[in-house]
Amino acid sequence: MVNITGIVDEIARLDALRALDMLDTPPEAEFDAIAAGARHLFGCKFAFVSLVDADRQWFKAACGLEASETPRDVSFCTHTIAADDLLVIADTRKDLRFATNPMVVETPFVRFYAGVPLRVTPPGGGAALPIGTLCVADDKPQDPTREKLEILAGMARVVEALLEARRTSKENLQLALDRAREGAPLAIAIIDLNRFKEVNDRLGHATGDKVLQVMAAKLQAVQYLGDHFIGRLGGDEFVLILRGRRTQEELVQDIARLLADLRYAVPDDCSVITVSATIGACVYGASYVDRASLLKEADEALYRAKRMQRGTAAIAGNSAHIQSLVGEPR
Repeated sequence: MVNITGIVDEIARLDALRALDMLDTPPEAEFDAIAAGARHLFGCKFAFVSLVDADRQWFKAACGLEASETPRDVSFCTHTIAADDLLVIADTRKDLRFATNPMVVETPFVRFYAGVPLRVTPPGGGAALPIGTLCVADDKPQDPTREKLEILAGMARVVEALLEARRTSKENLQLALDRAREGAPLAIAIIDLNRFKEVNDRLGHATGDKVLQVMAAKLQAVQYLGDHFIGRLGGDEFVLILRGRRTQEELVQDIARLLADLRYAVPDDCSVITVSATIGACVYGASYVDRASLLKEADEALYRAKRMQRGTAAIAGNSAHIQSLVGEPR
C-alpha cells in the first residue's frame, strides 16, 4: 500500500469517512447514475464511486464489476487519495507502480485508470479531506482528453455535494438532540416516497432527480411546520427534524397536512404517476433519547404505516393511523 503518512491526516480522514455513515449501505440511484455517466463518457468497462477505508476500498456505486469492495493494498484509488488530486494512468503496464498489481496482471486486467478525489469536511470542521474517488477504468490503454477529465472532475463535485448533504443532516440531528437533552422539544420523521422507483424505471434518473428536488422544495417551503430541517437519508427517503413545541394532536394534524402537500403528479406518455409520501415519526422522550433509537422507532413507525396503507403515517408509541387530507390514488 502506498504510504500516505505526512500527505493527509489518515486518522482525521477516516473519521471524516466514517462520520458519513455511508459504508456498507445499499445502492442509491444518484450515485449509480453518476458512475454510469462516467463510464459512458470514457467509453470504458468500469466506473466507481469508491470510498477508501482503513484496509479496503468499498464501492458505493460500481459499473462493470460485481465485487462490492477490494483490498486497499491493491487499490488504485489509494494513490489518488495520497496525491489528493486527479490521477491518470494511461497504461498501467508502463507504470512501475502498477505493472505487477494483481488488478493489472489478473482479472479484471486494468490497463487504464482515471480518478478524482472526493473530499468532505471532517467532524468539527476544517479543511476537506479526501475519503474516496470517482474513477473510471478499462482493460485497454486510453489517453483521455482534457475535456473529459474536466467533466469527470465536475461529476466528482456533484458526488461531494451529495456526501456533504448527508453529513449536514447528521450534524443537524445531533445538534437538535443536544438541545433536546436541555429541554428543547424535538420530533423526527422519516419520509419515504411512494412510486419513486417506478418514476426512475419508466422515465429515467433525470426525471427521478427532478421529483427529489420538487419534494425537497415542498418540505422546505411549508410554514406550518415551524422550526424544521430537512435532509436526505438516501435513495427516496428524507429525514425531517421538527424543533418547535407541539402536542401529539398538533403533530398528527401537521403530518396529515404534510401527506396532502407531498403529492406530485409526474406526466407519463399515456398517464400520470402520482408520487406521494408515507411517514413514520418519533418524539424525543424517556424511551427515545438518542439518534439511533429515534431513527429506529421512526423507521418502525414508517413500516407500520406502509403495512396499513401507502400514503399514510404513524407515530412511535401512538396507535393513530394518520390519513392524508386528500385520498390516496390506487
